[in-house]
Amino acid sequence: MDGTIDRRTFLGVLGAAGLALPLASARAWGSIADSTNHFAWNTLVEGRAWSTGGMSSGGNCLVLASEGEALLVDSKFVGTSPVLRAEAEARAGCMISMLVNTHHHGDHTGGNVGFSEAVIVSHAAASHRVAKQMQAYVQQAENAEQTLRALGTGDAIEKGAAQIGELRARMAERNAAAFTATRTLDRYPSVMKVGSLRVELRHFGPGHTDNDVVVSVPELNIVHTGDLVFNGLHPFCDQSGGVSIRGWIAALLQVAEFCDARTMVVPGHGAMTDLAGVVRQREYLEQLIEHVSEEIDRGASRDEVMAKSWPFMNGLEFEQIRPRAIGAAFDELSL
Repeated sequence: MDGTIDRRTFLGVLGAAGLALPLASARAWGSIADSTNHFAWNTLVEGRAWSTGGMSSGGNCLVLASEGEALLVDSKFVGTSPVLRAEAEARAGCMISMLVNTHHHGDHTGGNVGFSEAVIVSHAAASHRVAKQMQAYVQQAENAEQTLRALGTGDAIEKGAAQIGELRARMAERNAAAFTATRTLDRYPSVMKVGSLRVELRHFGPGHTDNDVVVSVPELNIVHTGDLVFNGLHPFCDQSGGVSIRGWIAALLQVAEFCDARTMVVPGHGAMTDLAGVVRQREYLEQLIEHVSEEIDRGASRDEVMAKSWPFMNGLEFEQIRPRAIGAAFDELSL
């Protein structure tokens, strides 16, 4: 590729099957679901918490269950929502009644249309961004069956395919309301209850986007960072979505404050990680700012800087994202 990538292309890449990342920690994360499932599920706490991991289609999800209630964090794509819902509810043993979006990007919110009975929660700033990206959701709907069948074969896929027409009809009837939150947050921390589980939502200002929400479950020592953490790959910097690399660094410093050595961290993309994964992401961004600043000081042009790479970037997946991260840092430091 030529080193540039737009957001739609990036989300398409993330939807590709079979892109496995190396586990960045030796820690075991519980059992992986058997082959009858189409997402790779990690059991974090038996009977109470599960996550999708690796590079399965779309952003990573977290399912929480307690006392007959269940919450889902992030919803992937339109096309995958029937299977995601079936597999999430099979684990929880009940209907998903609450859905939290960690930010507005379509690989985390496209599946919202498949959870019409749930209360959908997001940062207040996410709603207008979700509403403005209807064309991306329409494209997801047009490709829904292809996206679904990329997960595999079997009865669940056929049942999901039979629901795609209903999802498209819901989109046509409700338009943006099929995807936007039914409850928005503008004060943090905010607390939700899932049965007896206390779920805390925090926003630390602009970072990956201007509407990032971090989800933590203190009792289970689980944190879902959304795309504040890309584990094992270059981070995606969406300048149209309000990215602030310096704000991102500050947010990760605060995330680390409520993690310890045993915290189970669900990143936005990549394999399960822990506090060390949060630290690695922060160090990447700090070094990015440091090196780009040095290049600006010596008079290098934006194109010259974007062509560079430094040792801290070695070994990460999605090399095509690297120039975009550098360009975002250059623009931020040039203001």
